Amino acid sequence: MNYFGGEVDSEVDLKYLVERIFVTYLANELNDKLPDRFKNYYFKQQDNVQIFIDRFADSNKYQQYYDNCSSTVWRDLNLNTVLKHEPAMILTKISIFEEINHLILAKLVAKFDGKRITDYEQLLEIIDQMLDHTRNNFNGGTEPEYKFLRYAAELLNLKVPMVDDWQDELNDYLDNSYKIDTIYRKSLLAYTNIIDTDNYIDIKKTIDRYYGNMLLDSSVKQWNETFDLKEVPAKLKQERFYHNYVRDVRERVVVIFSDALRYEVAKELEEELNSNDRLTMKMNHAITVLPSVTYMGMNVMLPHETLEWDNKASKVKVNGKNAENTDSRDKLLKSYDENNLAFQLKNVLEMSSKEIKQMITGKNVIYLYHNQIDAKGHELKTTKELVEATEKAIDEIKQAVQVLRTNGIAHIIITADHGFIYQEKPIEDKDKIDLQGQNYEGNTHLRYLITPSQINVMGVKNTTMGVSLNNDDPTNVYYPVSPNEFVARSGSKNYVHGGSSIQEMLIPVLDIKATSRRSIAQPAEIKLAATTFRINNLKMNLLFNQTAPISDTVLPAEYHAYFTDEDGNLISNNVTIEANRTGSAADRTIAITITMQDMQYDLDKKYYLVIDREGSTEEPKRFEYSMDLIN
Repeated sequence: MNYFGGEVDSEVDLKYLVERIFVTYLANELNDKLPDRFKNYYFKQQDNVQIFIDRFADSNKYQQYYDNCSSTVWRDLNLNTVLKHEPAMILTKISIFEEINHLILAKLVAKFDGKRITDYEQLLEIIDQMLDHTRNNFNGGTEPEYKFLRYAAELLNLKVPMVDDWQDELNDYLDNSYKIDTIYRKSLLAYTNIIDTDNYIDIKKTIDRYYGNMLLDSSVKQWNETFDLKEVPAKLKQERFYHNYVRDVRERVVVIFSDALRYEVAKELEEELNSNDRLTMKMNHAITVLPSVTYMGMNVMLPHETLEWDNKASKVKVNGKNAENTDSRDKLLKSYDENNLAFQLKNVLEMSSKEIKQMITGKNVIYLYHNQIDAKGHELKTTKELVEATEKAIDEIKQAVQVLRTNGIAHIIITADHGFIYQEKPIEDKDKIDLQGQNYEGNTHLRYLITPSQINVMGVKNTTMGVSLNNDDPTNVYYPVSPNEFVARSGSKNYVHGGSSIQEMLIPVLDIKATSRRSIAQPAEIKLAATTFRINNLKMNLLFNQTAPISDTVLPAEYHAYFTDEDGNLISNNVTIEANRTGSAADRTIAITITMQDMQYDLDKKYYLVIDREGSTEEPKRFEYSMDLIN
């Protein structure tokens, strides 16, 4: 009691003591804005209360005890009622009660009014502040809720730009609009991780409708107003992939074909790989053939002299031969060079380094096939399966790049056979395109129809196999000009491809060059700004400068700052410093406040500010301070 500035009482109630500690800390966070009835709870030594709670809350050893105490105080003092009328921005200052998240989340949900969001910028700021809390117990359980609301708000704030032709739409998508599909996918991922979705169902339905009816619908219709497969230049044709990117490479090259690795997913992969300064990369792109499906895309990206459509077998023959599996593709590659190879990526990831070296020794062109996204998409039972498969695909390809690089592969190309459309908004029966009554040969698929017959249906366009395969085959390929689907025996699904849209037809060609040099990437450094090196206040305000912005050679780092006496005893709270800033030197200034214990200090002893980087094996930096606090 004396340590906190309270009167010593032999009959002190432990429950009341804990309540007073938490209320004192809370009052300090809210600048003493609690109701008058809590005044009697305040301890005089607020700084010592702060240090005690900071150590208690951030202790892994006592985490469960802290959580129990915190929840009990919240419940017994009915703090939900006390705080529920406070603005959300004020509530973001509170860091000791996990339950505050539910109050803030309720206020954020209330800002969604259909497709309209009130206080958009403030909503994002509040969410970012809550996600930035570093306290161990704080937002681990509600992180998906905050992320879902952030992605939902961002999505509802977006529009598809109006452009004159498909080339302009392509350029805009490459630069900006691919983020629409990324944000929607990320919102689905966050939503699937929310345990109790009752408060978020309406927002989820709103973004599903907005994405499907507004964003995706506008994108696909606008694309097909002017798109003609005949107009795709040779440098962007999927059928020219081997010629454009592989044939003239002089060093050994590995090409990873990831089934349904949509362009926006590859952009996320590129961003994550960019943190490795031993890799240089360039994101190129291509436009698929039609239909945008695996049995077309994988085959036309093989080396070939001729491509032909086998209508009876529904296959593309390469140089007159089938190429539907890894073995047949391996034979075809070897027909061009016996030192070429086709293999499954999943098998590479299971191999030892010795086995990989044996496999690649003497090889020239290696095609590796990866099927994570498409495999889940076609057997989809839940949204969670697809979005998690996408995350897993990114992780597996990153792992493959690392494995290949460390085993001597210096040139890697990552690409796909096709993309996909995924939306949660169900397509109503009335919106499906029914070809019943049309006299045609062949089977109708959800997003395309291959037939030698001629049909004429509103909302449907066509090209020919000859255009796709660079021959004179007159077989027609029909496709909807919107995200809608044909009535087909397979029924309507959320995950589809085969048709004409930028989401289905734009594929990445991520060209990666690896070096054998050691990484020069280092954790971001911070330097203590000018100071008097005197402890003259219980609240020590310190400035740090992050010496360089985050880049591929400067990695985010976490530091801990605290004061000790000359014997190493902690005399303050421990403040976390996130060195993760970009921008100018002014943007990289970090201000912190370290709270000293309110106690008797020996003015003749030495005291130290300690700066310790998380995960570092180096000795922490120590700055000697003199003590000027007079008790």
